[in-house]
Amino acid sequence: MSIFDRYDSVEPFFEDGTHQWEKVLIECAHRINEGQNGVIFSMDLDRMQPRERALLRIDSAASDQVAKLLKIGERGKLRREYEMQRVAWKAIEEARVRNPDGYARIPEPNVFHRFALTEPLKMWLEEQEVVSSAQEQQEMFIMDRVPGTDIDTCILRYFLKNSPRSVALTVASELDAYSHAQLEQLAARSMGYRFPPPPRRGWESEDWGRYSQFREEMERATAQLGFQLPVQLLDKIERSVDQLLQVGISWGDANLRNMMVEHSDSGEISSNGQVWLIDFGGAVPVGQDSPVNLPRKEILRTLERLRKTFTSRPRIATSAPSDTLEVVRHQFPAERFESWKEQITYMLHQPASGSFFQMIQAVGGAQIRWHERLIPVFAQIALSEPRLRPELLRVIEQAFRQPQTAKLVEPPYIRTPLTRLYNQLKASREAETADTTL
Repeated sequence: MSIFDRYDSVEPFFEDGTHQWEKVLIECAHRINEGQNGVIFSMDLDRMQPRERALLRIDSAASDQVAKLLKIGERGKLRREYEMQRVAWKAIEEARVRNPDGYARIPEPNVFHRFALTEPLKMWLEEQEVVSSAQEQQEMFIMDRVPGTDIDTCILRYFLKNSPRSVALTVASELDAYSHAQLEQLAARSMGYRFPPPPRRGWESEDWGRYSQFREEMERATAQLGFQLPVQLLDKIERSVDQLLQVGISWGDANLRNMMVEHSDSGEISSNGQVWLIDFGGAVPVGQDSPVNLPRKEILRTLERLRKTFTSRPRIATSAPSDTLEVVRHQFPAERFESWKEQITYMLHQPASGSFFQMIQAVGGAQIRWHERLIPVFAQIALSEPRLRPELLRVIEQAFRQPQTAKLVEPPYIRTPLTRLYNQLKASREAETADTTL
């Protein structure tokens, strides 16, 4: 009989006072990584009975690719991370209802538990380098396992497998078993760089300078070897970051190791694949400071660097078209343009939720040159969806009148093309009214 059989839910299993759940933890969890606030373990499904899987909310048919992850850390830290990730997961899943393929995914956190350390558990956690002897309580939560590999590991593996400079250092078939730190050290050696291995907290400024130079040269060389990141995946990440900001969460630790993608054996990343955002240990409410929290502009700068280095279609929209209704489509990556158009069209069909300011947010937010995206999208919708022209007129009028947006459209380089589009739409409506009258 499984030790889970006596319990009807997860909580009684943890809280019955027998500590028998520790046996499952020690036998079924093995360390795979370290994140903000704690250490990450993978749950070994082969050692768990069907009843155990069910009580921990694991599908009885689940494979290792969709197993559960367990994160353990100090009291107080993981509770906040669990709550942040829970809100973030819900926000993205709600956004995916209206645009299923438009957003990155976030693993769902399922179970949270705070526990006092017994001697056997403390010994095991010390072996896993999770706790010190001074700690008496820990927290843990269980979440969905994310398939795939982080983007930075994909870049490093591709470079080492394809660069002539790295062939003598390793066997390509063995690279998949190397840790990220080992891959990075190998790549650096192959390019003639020397700097201390992680952790990097004790690095001097000159170490950081050499490291930054190595990264720039390595990424450029990897792109020249043929590695590409589908622009659709980068768009999903940007759109998801903005969606989280709208619900009051700043993701924070937005580095390439926290962006997971699926890839082929050759290292190619499919444009139809999914991208996952992980590690919300650095996530904070918008406006709150955090040591690892990156502002939105820094996240966008990272994504823009990836676009310029690893995609064949970086963003090159630099000016509004001379005739707004004659949209210069080649100025925009086609997938991004169609995604913006789809979102704005949906909002026009739902007037109650489609304000001008919300539409600015949909194409990236007011911090960027949003008019170079939104005005051409308006123009294309006016051409392809004549029945939405009255709604477009309403939205543009709203932009001119409401205090929240009036200042945003005040600059002449925005007001002029927007006014031109408004006049063309108004003239079109008047012509249609005249034809109806006749």
